[in-house]
Amino acid sequence: MTEGALNNALQGKFTYETFIDPDRGKIRWVTYPVIQNGRLVNILQVGGSLRNLEKVLQRLRLILLFLFPATLLLAVAGGWLLTLRALQPVDAMAQVARRITAGDLSRRIPVHAGQDELSRLAETFNAMIAQLEESIQRLRQFSADASHELRTPLTILKGETELALRQARTMEEYQETLASSLEEIDRISRIVEELFLLSKADLGEARLERKPVALAPLFKETLTQMELLAKEKAISLRFDCREETTITGDSDRLRELLLNLVENAIRYTPPEGRIIVTLSREGSHARVTVSDTGIGIPKEDLSKIFDRFYRSDSAREIHPKGSGLGLSICRWIVHAHGGTIQVDSTPGLGTLFTLRFPLRND
Repeated sequence: MTEGALNNALQGKFTYETFIDPDRGKIRWVTYPVIQNGRLVNILQVGGSLRNLEKVLQRLRLILLFLFPATLLLAVAGGWLLTLRALQPVDAMAQVARRITAGDLSRRIPVHAGQDELSRLAETFNAMIAQLEESIQRLRQFSADASHELRTPLTILKGETELALRQARTMEEYQETLASSLEEIDRISRIVEELFLLSKADLGEARLERKPVALAPLFKETLTQMELLAKEKAISLRFDCREETTITGDSDRLRELLLNLVENAIRYTPPEGRIIVTLSREGSHARVTVSDTGIGIPKEDLSKIFDRFYRSDSAREIHPKGSGLGLSICRWIVHAHGGTIQVDSTPGLGTLFTLRFPLRND
């Protein structure tokens, strides 16, 4: 027993000690004091060889030495495989995206099963491509229609000018040519102005005033201006104000809206027909209707009449020099005021436009 272990035992403390035996290697000794009634009665010493424990620890070190690199290698390989598999949908999305061009927007990114982030990303990307495809199609159609509408008056203008220059003509003939040319120039100017307005509306740059507008006096004044045009065709034009309404908006644009609708009604209503503009209140909205007894609109054309430059065959026969932009402007004016516009029509009986605007909250 060492002196330190003895001193600890006398103080009631136990001691761990390690010795090296030439035959048995390291030996761990425990010196434990036995105390009874507060007195040290005996000292117990127990020892044991650490050879087996060291063998186990050595074996564990070897195992860890080989197991750690193998585990690390397995983790790296597994992570690479999992990453490769997880990124396969992303790679497929990238390949499809590279093949998508302005000339071919019909391709869509495959959406794999499941509702994870990648599937939602693919669905969002497909929705964006669909909107882009629709926008480009509308732009192409718009460009084609605009070119067609502008080509006609330009062709007429060029033809009449060339004809007038081929030989000397009288003053009256020159005046007739100039008057016809001026008419075509006015038509081109009107188309360009309407296109400019719609393009500004598409970009959100068309500004509207936001002031209280009493619809009854505004409509009454506007329809008074249209009475002469209606009388020329012996058409009855009547305003039925059932209830005064006030909305927030731009009085000039609202006047333009009513002028377009009533002018169309007069143009496509046969003589002795009638046009009725009605103003009433419907819940929290002002309700405006413009009804006529005109030629009507075929059912297959109802969904297209607000498209830019669209004109039905019957409309072209009656008014071949129309631009086909009036109803597009009407729809924009209504939507810019937070309202809705719908149309019902029966060929040969007439057409009914129904507009609703939110009332002003005082």
